[in-house]
Formats: sequence, C-alpha cells, structure tokens
Amino acid sequence: MSTPVNAPALVAAGVTSTLQPRETITVPAGPITLVLDGGLDEKQVRVDGELVRLQRIASEWVVPLNLTRSTGFHRVTCREIDYWFATDDAKATLAGIQQMLASLRQTCKWWSGQIFFSDGTGLVDPNVLVGWLDAHADRTLAAAKAIVQAPIRRHNARRAVLSRQRGRLVVAPTLRLLRQRPRDLLEEVDEGLLVVGEHSYMPLRAVYQVPGLASDSPANRRVLWVVQTIASFLEVIAAHVGPNDQFSEWQARAGRLLNVSPLRALGASGQSAHPVPGATLEETVDARYRLIYETYLKLPFDPRWTPTVTQGDLYTFVGYSDQIFQAFAAVTLARLWGLEPTAKALGAEQPAFRGQEWDVYYDTIPPAHILQSWRSYSTSPVAYRPDVLLYHKPSRQVVVADAKYRGDQSEAREAGRKEVLAYLGAFGIPRAVILFPTSSTSVTANVVAACDYALLEAALPSQGVPDEGDSEVLRCLIRRALVAPPWSDPPFVR
Repeated sequence: MSTPVNAPALVAAGVTSTLQPRETITVPAGPITLVLDGGLDEKQVRVDGELVRLQRIASEWVVPLNLTRSTGFHRVTCREIDYWFATDDAKATLAGIQQMLASLRQTCKWWSGQIFFSDGTGLVDPNVLVGWLDAHADRTLAAAKAIVQAPIRRHNARRAVLSRQRGRLVVAPTLRLLRQRPRDLLEEVDEGLLVVGEHSYMPLRAVYQVPGLASDSPANRRVLWVVQTIASFLEVIAAHVGPNDQFSEWQARAGRLLNVSPLRALGASGQSAHPVPGATLEETVDARYRLIYETYLKLPFDPRWTPTVTQGDLYTFVGYSDQIFQAFAAVTLARLWGLEPTAKALGAEQPAFRGQEWDVYYDTIPPAHILQSWRSYSTSPVAYRPDVLLYHKPSRQVVVADAKYRGDQSEAREAGRKEVLAYLGAFGIPRAVILFPTSSTSVTANVVAACDYALLEAALPSQGVPDEGDSEVLRCLIRRALVAPPWSDPPFVR
C-alpha cells in the first residue's frame, strides 16, 4: 500500500520514521515525538483512541509522547486512517510480552484468553477471539437476522393525546389537560360532554390508553448486545488478521443488523446495556432467541463482568505491560503447586487459584483474616493491594510477592526494592518476594538480606518456567519467604 500524502512521522532516538497504513515499525521505548501535517484539525488526530493536544512548531504539528514504560503496539489515527507502531526495549522486549501470552495460551488448559485488571480494564488474546468468531459468528448473525425480520414483541399500552377516540379514555389526565389549556382544547357546542353553568363544551383532545406492541424486551436487548459484541470483536482484530473476506463479510452483516429496526431503535434509545443473566421466556421457547442466548453463554470471557469491565484494545498495551507480567507471575506461581483456577477469567474471583495446601490471591486486598496492615487499625486506614499473595493454609503463613515489569536480568531494580520495603513495614513482615522478567531461559534467584530482613528475588523467563529444576528453585524461594503475619482479624484487638 502506498504511503498517504503527509503521513505522520515518528522521531525516536534521533531517527525519523514515516508511518504507513497496515505496516508496523518498531522504535525504542522512551520519549517519542509524533510529527503531523500542519493543516490537520485537532479533532482529526487520536493516539491509542484518545484525542491528543497538538503543539505548533513552524508549519507542522507535534505531539510529545512519553513511552518510556511502554512495550507494545500503539495506534495513531489521522484523517480516519490508522497507523501502527511498536515500542521495544532491552529489558523486557515486545517478543517477551507475546511469549508470556503465548505461554498462558499453550500451557494452561483453563486459560480463557481474558485478563482482568484491578482498574476495571482487560485484555483479550487475539487467537481466542479469532477462534470464537470462526465457531459462532456465522450462525449467530443468521439467527439475529431472522429475529430482526420477525421479532417477538410484547404488549405495551401507552398514553397518547388524540383528537379522536382510540383505546380507553383516561379521565384524570384528560381533565388535568383540559384545565391547563381550556381555550385551546375546549369547543363550545349545544350538547357537549362537559357542562359549566349554562354552557356545554366538547373536548378537542383527550388522553387515551392506546394498546400496542413494543420490541423493547430483555430478549431483544440481548440480541442487540451480542451483535454489538461481535462487531467490536471484528473491529479489534481487523489489524491483527489483515484483509480477510470472511471477517469483512461478518462485519458488513453485523453493521446492517445494527442499522435496521428493532436493533437500531433499541441502540438509539440506549438499550445496549448488559442483558439480564438468566434466560427469558422467548429464549426458552423460540429457537432463534435460544441460539442467541447460547452464544451469550459461550463468550470467550466471563459475561458477568462485562457491565463493569471495559475491554482494552488488543494491540494497545499502553500501561498494560506491568499488569500482563503481574498476571503471568500469578499464573506461574499457581502452576508450581498445580493449583486450580476459581473462575473462567483471571481476577474475576478471589482467591484466583485454590489447592489443598495453597491459595493464590491476585491483585486484590487480602482478606482480613489472612493479612492486614497496621494502618487498617489506625484512624487513617489504608488498604494495601499486593500483586500476588500466597496463603499456606496448614501453617496460616503468607508470602507477599510483588511483580516488577523491569529488572536487570539477575537483580531487581533499586526503585522496586524500595517499593517492596513499604509492604514489609505496612504488614509487619520481615520477608517478601520480587519477581521480574528475564530474556534468559532459566530462573535466576537473588537474595538481599541483613538484620533478619530479606528481599528474595526471582527472574522469570518470558516463555514460562521450563523444567522441574527451575520450578524447584522457585518453590524453595517461596518457602523461604513464608512468614506469619502479626496482624489479622482475629486475633489482633484494636
């Protein structure tokens, strides 16, 4: 594809690169300057889906971007054309992030492809979406089309002000209306319905209860929601799969369905909120609606979370690299003891993993009976949220683990160590674990210890813990980090 005239350019590490549609260039992570045509309107430029503030320099617009902590894909939208670029660095490369997601997909049979983060966002594995669409999109869109052509409507009586009788007269609202506008709505006649003194009047308008049918029902709302979800999946993976006739056809079919009644009317009235969880009467007796409901239950993520979770763009790992490694670290630790997940999506329920001996809590405030900070008993309580908390049920001891996206291959960064020291002080414990990624193929352990305090560090290979030897290294590190928390409810008394 030829480069559009005045295409955006990136300046990174002193090198200028021109962006091209459907081609991804890779630049070092760090301060990056986006250079744009000076004739652009500010509302025509988005970075990762968000409007950006343009700064004028000579005849061009520039946008400074601080992508020091970013390793992943980014999208620049200019004049309704999407351009993609990727950032990369030497500590945890883009390939490393991809390896982490691939490891989850290949080695975890329960892996649903969905990660939930504590800020209410999430990421979906692209391969999961493609596979789900292949299995369900065609027949689901066919069922939605059949419903659109002949939807089940519910009786829905409405009140209307009419000039002639239609339905049942509603007396009280009619009288209120006539009192408010007597000159406009009352006509004096010889034998009228209303008599006031020596005068009689005939109402020109009255309020009637008009019978009718409406498409606004929980079953039809679910149809709208499912079609919108399929359309969003297709939009998200468009850049991942490139030109694809089948996906383009599905996208066109979904678009047509959303632009005809009753779905268009429901969407325009804001009725695209998450549908009710259980099956409705229509979804029990009608095969078309039943298929839509079955599709809803087979979504590649837990549908219970969708009212509050906004799915992140598949290729926009802005701010997500830390969370991806955090999820990877939690899964890696759970696999050491063969723990089972408690929910279809990582983070949807706590503990995230459960076993006979160990529980693993992921990105959540610890239960009060397991671990608390001294601040929770003060007049200014604060709830601390460890990245990963391992609970050893037989001994009632815990391991606080912090996942640091960046390290120096064999040791954690000093800034990360200082952050973990805050956990030691808050929870009153002498030991904690720091996990960080490495490009090596084996686990590397490091211990910083003195005066009965210790930081136990482990570098995790991006492709996962490869063999039993490395797994045992990690198990030993975790066992060494076990501590008995001094504060919990009970036994501590305020």
